Amino acid sequence: MAMMDGADLRVGPLAQTAPARCDCCGHLPPAGTVAGLSLCTTCLPAFALDEYDIDCVTRLIWCPLFDQGALSRLVTALQAVSAKHETTLWSQELSGEPLAAKRVFDTLKKQCEPAVRLLGTDRPSRLRAAARALPRRPDHALSGIRCLTVGSWFAKSPARPISGTWEIQTV
Repeated sequence: MAMMDGADLRVGPLAQTAPARCDCCGHLPPAGTVAGLSLCTTCLPAFALDEYDIDCVTRLIWCPLFDQGALSRLVTALQAVSAKHETTLWSQELSGEPLAAKRVFDTLKKQCEPAVRLLGTDRPSRLRAAARALPRRPDHALSGIRCLTVGSWFAKSPARPISGTWEIQTV
């Protein structure tokens, strides 16, 4: 997860010499760049903190057991299970593998609560301000903060729709 103070963290086009795999998760092919990193659609939101609708696409969670790349690979796998059964992680009436995937995803979403307790917010757009407001050793406090992708892409562009919904909290 990126948090470069003062850097513009928006999605840019891929370079012609882009690597075959995402610089974060090492799994999927990259779809865009942020701060010089070539990233897949699952990892992009964890780095694109300055995108207009970032809070619709991702949430901050407390998940110190996974690095951002491992979390992104897990979310991709959960989405793949749902797609295999022609459902989504947001579908209501599920059974079997899609239900198991949804339960794992819901468990990950519950990790927003510890992030709110730690930072005062689960909104990526407010991460910089929250980190600056932390008392001593913000590097230690942020070591378990991750970005959970809750939408498939940014809503501002019709070519990049959000597949899920998330209630915007006023935290």
